Amino acid sequence: APYEGQRTARDIVKFMKKHSTPSSTELNSVEELEQFLTADEPCVVAFHKDDDRLLAAFKKSADVNRDSFHFAFTSHPAALAKYGEDKLVVFQPKKLQNKFEEATATYSGDARPADITQFVVDAALGKVGVMTEDTRAFIMKKRPVLTVYFDLSLKVGLTPGVGKGTVRE
Repeated sequence: APYEGQRTARDIVKFMKKHSTPSSTELNSVEELEQFLTADEPCVVAFHKDDDRLLAAFKKSADVNRDSFHFAFTSHPAALAKYGEDKLVVFQPKKLQNKFEEATATYSGDARPADITQFVVDAALGKVGVMTEDTRAFIMKKRPVLTVYFDLSLKVGLTPGVGKGTVRE
């Protein structure tokens, strides 16, 4: 694939690492699966037992979207017992999990790469989405974008003198 990213060493190295490995990784144990799911980006996993058409479509979708999402597949019996058979699941990273959305999304459509790609984009971005270099193109195509810049305070409690309807300068 042609390189269309930033001309910085960090971005070029990131691109080369993603393209020097397969677009989807085979996971051979539950431990490998759990390690894979610790990534800071949405992870897409195919749990494969019998449906070869679904796995083939999944791999084609992974080839096209390898720059934006992490893809893996497994047929390990313990992983299939824990998560189910012949299905695709998008796992949100821990840092993006919240009480308003599910931590996982399961694909229930046909074995078509375009449908899988659309599902992955919708599930990975969630209702609000976090814009990164990898997800920018998907977000810009999906909905109008309003960018708000602010200082975020994660402290518990209110700041004295700041209340509802008050704007801090």
